Amino acid sequence: MNKFFTRYSHRLLVAGIVVSFVLLSVGSAMRESLTYDEIVHSEEGINHLQKHTFTADTYNPPLIRELQMLPTALRIVTERLFANRLITVLLGALLSALFFFVAYSALIYFWEKPTFGRTIMFGISLGLALASRVMLLPYMGAAVLLLGFVKKWKLPSLRYVGAALLISLLVIWATYFFRWEVVIAKGGSPGRVSQQLKYFAAAQKLPVLESGLNILENRPLPLGNYLATMKNSFLRGMQNTAKPGWYELVVNVLLKTPIPLLFFTLLGLWKLKKSLFIVPVIGILAVAVGTGMESRVRYVLAIYPFLAIIAAIGIRMVWRSQIPLRGRKYGKLGVGVLLLWYIVGTLASFPHFVSYANELVPRNERYLYFTDSNIDWGQSLPDLASYIAKARPSNVSFSYFGRDNGNDHGLVSNRQWGSYKFEEICAFHEIALPYDGERLVAISVSNWYGCGYSKEERFSKEKIVHAVADSILIFTN
Repeated sequence: MNKFFTRYSHRLLVAGIVVSFVLLSVGSAMRESLTYDEIVHSEEGINHLQKHTFTADTYNPPLIRELQMLPTALRIVTERLFANRLITVLLGALLSALFFFVAYSALIYFWEKPTFGRTIMFGISLGLALASRVMLLPYMGAAVLLLGFVKKWKLPSLRYVGAALLISLLVIWATYFFRWEVVIAKGGSPGRVSQQLKYFAAAQKLPVLESGLNILENRPLPLGNYLATMKNSFLRGMQNTAKPGWYELVVNVLLKTPIPLLFFTLLGLWKLKKSLFIVPVIGILAVAVGTGMESRVRYVLAIYPFLAIIAAIGIRMVWRSQIPLRGRKYGKLGVGVLLLWYIVGTLASFPHFVSYANELVPRNERYLYFTDSNIDWGQSLPDLASYIAKARPSNVSFSYFGRDNGNDHGLVSNRQWGSYKFEEICAFHEIALPYDGERLVAISVSNWYGCGYSKEERFSKEKIVHAVADSILIFTN
């Protein structure tokens, strides 16, 4: 038995981590309401699978939404889209079990010594990655450039590169069911970039530009929808005038990353030559900061598998006494304490992982540091319902940032839930209750900032009596 555990200890550890991830994620999915974007993605996923339409959300490729909505397409209907959420959890577990990012590993093997088999693996992995998230293209591009510089790579033979790219394009096209579509949709306001380009080309008498725009607008092409997605994402980034400071995203990442993970990562960087996985982390953050991306940690979640690998390198170094921490005994004790801290901190945050922040941020003041998906994404309706059941108010006025149906959680409103319009999201739902307690006002943190309530005297931070699940602020009326 001892030999078995000695031989397979690392595999058992990985299995334990993956199982823990699944249990915590499933438990969280069962306990929290739908986030703001989930309803949109579910609707679009069904349209992708059943109607093969890809035009409603023009900023994201379809693969993940198609996979998520397979249970619904198969008529497996569960409360709060639980079966669909389970698909996401299983995808996360699969990627974790496959050494986090298959595409990254395939990239290294393909680039260092390309073979026919490695070319196919890299092409498929790259295609699946790009069909999941448009931002993977600049992220991976930055990582390739940095890796090539660090490792002094030479470009593989063009036949291998061409074959890999062709395979990846076919994989992406398969997620669109091999449909031919135009890149530029017709119609729309005169202020659209495509319309302005057409006016400019006509005024300046540029027939080549006119012809190109005409082809993109009128001639269906393979991967037309995907090219449109890339175009729209690029234009939205260019048109974002309210760009945050370069440091905001980095600060949010530091505050929303467990301190033990940060410490282990620093240990893993002790010897840079053994921490090559820091390169994609730098590349991803550089792209996010350089493009003025909004400071939402979910946009750079791709860094965490690499941070975990670097942290594992740090733990191994301490365990083998490769980093002098006053002797091997104290090093192992320190690792044990930090791992215990990590476990306790994770369990203490369950099931509220959307609003998680490390110990540098006081638990009852997270709303002062974060907004939007960094803390409040519409996920806390069950917690509000539980709070109301204990407080027993006669009425609750609730400004909700989210699109879930509060009626399903016992929060029966005087008007319809689920609007995406700004003024209706900011407006208050009036929830009459069969109790005789004092009236309460509840405001989602994102609305507290985004709708301007934080600037009103009656909703100032001094008037907050409680923060439900870190993300819904309670005031007495």
